[in-house]
Amino acid sequence: MQGIFFKNLSGGKMNSKTKKLVLNSALAAICIVLGVTPIGYIPIGPVQITLLCLPVAVGTLTLGLRSGLFLGFIFGATIFFQMLAAPTAVITVLMSDSLFWVKMPLIIFIPRLLVPIATYLVYKAMSKSDKHNYLSLTVSSVAASLTNTVFFLGMLLALFINISAVNLAFVGSLVLTNGIPEAIFMGIICPPIVRALKHIQI
Repeated sequence: MQGIFFKNLSGGKMNSKTKKLVLNSALAAICIVLGVTPIGYIPIGPVQITLLCLPVAVGTLTLGLRSGLFLGFIFGATIFFQMLAAPTAVITVLMSDSLFWVKMPLIIFIPRLLVPIATYLVYKAMSKSDKHNYLSLTVSSVAASLTNTVFFLGMLLALFINISAVNLAFVGSLVLTNGIPEAIFMGIICPPIVRALKHIQI
């Protein structure tokens, strides 16, 4: 299926603007599917790797910051919809906060919009001296994942949970057990996808 997509995307009759629109739409659809189905989460032992940052990082590195921000918004909107449609036990508890409907949209959307910004800035800074462009793609992909993890957990801690040594240690453990494996996964899987898409001259 992926091969067919790449073949159609690289067809001679399809101009660059149309290719970008098709890819943007495809990545947005992938964001939605990953967000509302279990496909977006890969259990590896006690760790659950999320794929939700992948289309945002791919879109940013392939199509630019504007597309990345659009995909980041789709990412956030999908998570927000999931929260409304099937609130978890944690969300139910947090809803007792009188400012929940002010705080939660900030926690959901701001980290997801920062993902493409961080990805774009890191890539731009590194690509100038990266001859083969692979290291810059890898580091910016890792930055995308860590930005989402750190800002989401950080804002959750700051806006809903009392900042204490115990809570900081708990959040830190989540970064180590889930955030780091996710970042490594992104650094491995994202660069070859971006290079393949750039190879067909998006």
